[in-house]
Amino acid sequence: ISLIKISFDLSRWVHHWVTWDNDTIDDFSVCKDFRNNYWLYCVASNERRGGVNAKLYRSSNYGRSWDSQTGYDVFDPHIILGTGPNLHLTWVPPTRDIIYYERNNNYGAPGSWLPTYNLDSSASNKYCPKVSPAFTSPDSWATTWVVYEVDYGNTGDYDIRYAVRSHAWGDTWQKRRNLSIATLLDERVPDL
Repeated sequence: ISLIKISFDLSRWVHHWVTWDNDTIDDFSVCKDFRNNYWLYCVASNERRGGVNAKLYRSSNYGRSWDSQTGYDVFDPHIILGTGPNLHLTWVPPTRDIIYYERNNNYGAPGSWLPTYNLDSSASNKYCPKVSPAFTSPDSWATTWVVYEVDYGNTGDYDIRYAVRSHAWGDTWQKRRNLSIATLLDERVPDL
């Protein structure tokens, strides 16, 4: 994965590597935080091999160099910053039967990942989770939404489900909610 920075007038292009090695990268997600000297974040995974196949990359110098942390066995990663230092991450495992959510409360620093939540462990395959927190301070009070695609009963009928967490409910998740479930149409690849 490489980063290309382009000047506003398109006169200058600068290339920086995020990662390079002999590993395949099938899927990745990127975001930045909202500090004046913003950091960049990237989660990349190799969906062609098992085991620990993903890494989180962070850059504190606008993409010139990147540190990395080993992740999990991750498919379809999605990462986004909320308010303050909170990094939100969703993914599915290779079995595609669970939607996972995790939050880091210190700009992706190792040791700052909070407990992982299982948002849907029904038998249906799941794809493309997207997470979006409300921009409410403090971030722990922000309502957090996760939408994802589900192959209903693995029949080829694709629907959209969501999970939502709110401080108003004592920071509990409302899980496996149907957003769009028409049986004659396939609802695919949601986004927030």
